[in-house]
Amino acid sequence: MYNSEYINSMTNYNRILLMLNKSDDFYEHAHQSKLKKGEKIYLDAHRNYCYLIQSGFIQVSNVIDGKPNFLYISQHGDFPVLPVISKYIPREIRLEVLADALVWVIDFQFLKNCLLLEDPKNFVLLSQMENIIIDIARVNTLAQISAQQRIQYLLEYLAENFGIVDGQGYRLLPPFLTYNKLSEFSNLSKSHTIKIVEKLKEDGLITIKKGQWIILDIDAIRVSHFFCSTF
Repeated sequence: MYNSEYINSMTNYNRILLMLNKSDDFYEHAHQSKLKKGEKIYLDAHRNYCYLIQSGFIQVSNVIDGKPNFLYISQHGDFPVLPVISKYIPREIRLEVLADALVWVIDFQFLKNCLLLEDPKNFVLLSQMENIIIDIARVNTLAQISAQQRIQYLLEYLAENFGIVDGQGYRLLPPFLTYNKLSEFSNLSKSHTIKIVEKLKEDGLITIKKGQWIILDIDAIRVSHFFCSTF
């Protein structure tokens, strides 16, 4: 049995590129692409390529009846979507670029062949499955908790995964966070989202200065008995 830290060390961005570059025809099956903030990409079940993020943030949503439902956010070193079992590939996924991104576009069959040869212990797929388990737990949690707990849970998620700790111990949240985005992530109306955030500001837990969201007391924000970052 492997722990998360070991799997992560075996599947970081540099290691994955090293594995892929061992193939002489890598550049025949992969190329880099710049994606602009706000760009949306729809992937159906018949896609024959995948993305590997070099820089930037990409929101991943499952599209059901034409409506995107927030799943998670991918960043440097992530495959936003990497099917593990072909039978369970979602019918439609929407990628939305939250900050200008640079990605590798890789032919899926080529990637599969490389992983079979260079990753015989399936660390990349294990990492992907671990992420899927955590993402499912997050979606399930969000569906069961109150509106305020939902907002706090998401602020914690953003702080732990994409935030910066400043010299005072405050958590600076990523620049893509807005009321509109938080409303979308939480599946709450914008007015309801603003009302909850204003209450958190009044309680001295967060502040927003020139568009920068800052968590002033991460311990008070935590919904600890719901949040699960590792298994």
